[in-house]
Amino acid sequence: MSWPRAALAMLVAGLPAAASAQTDQTRLYDAYIASKPYMDWVSDRLNEMESPVLLAQCPKIKVTGRENSFVNQDARFAPGAAAPQSGQWVDRLSIDRCGKSATRNIQVTARGNDKLYGAAMIPGRTATSPLLQHDAYQVAAAKARIHAGCHDELYVVDSAVAGRFIPGAPWKEDWTFLGCDKATVMALTFTPSSRGGSTVEAQVK
Repeated sequence: MSWPRAALAMLVAGLPAAASAQTDQTRLYDAYIASKPYMDWVSDRLNEMESPVLLAQCPKIKVTGRENSFVNQDARFAPGAAAPQSGQWVDRLSIDRCGKSATRNIQVTARGNDKLYGAAMIPGRTATSPLLQHDAYQVAAAKARIHAGCHDELYVVDSAVAGRFIPGAPWKEDWTFLGCDKATVMALTFTPSSRGGSTVEAQVK
């Protein structure tokens, strides 16, 4: 298909403007997630989402910095808006737990009217998505309960990639569960499927 010269000229002329608009939105996002109101909001949500077993050890956590931000859906700001009107991202933050350093993750969704919604994710530096975390928890927690010999609620209190994480390749993680009056470390293996998603295997470490 050939493009009319005028239409092609308009398309080419519009490219810099589109790129500039994207850059402006990215700049607004970067400034927003670094702002004090946003960081205060994140701190409040993380304290609300902290598991009971960890709150028993330290009643209040303090955000000390950001480790990374993973964008699932680009944030979009309306002119003059104080917060994004849409978008979704995962914030990975460094925290202080009564003198001990740790990592917390929160999935944030913007839905207009300057409203943000936070969803808890497991602590630590896991490479899993929110959906995969849910599935992996079911597999790992079931085996952790058998090992612990009780049916109490188990909470993931830390996670870490074991070895290297390469997108699209199998990877391993260690998840630490707390409950049943003990800590249980589970070794998880994630194997991406060609049909999408990943299979999960778990065993006590």
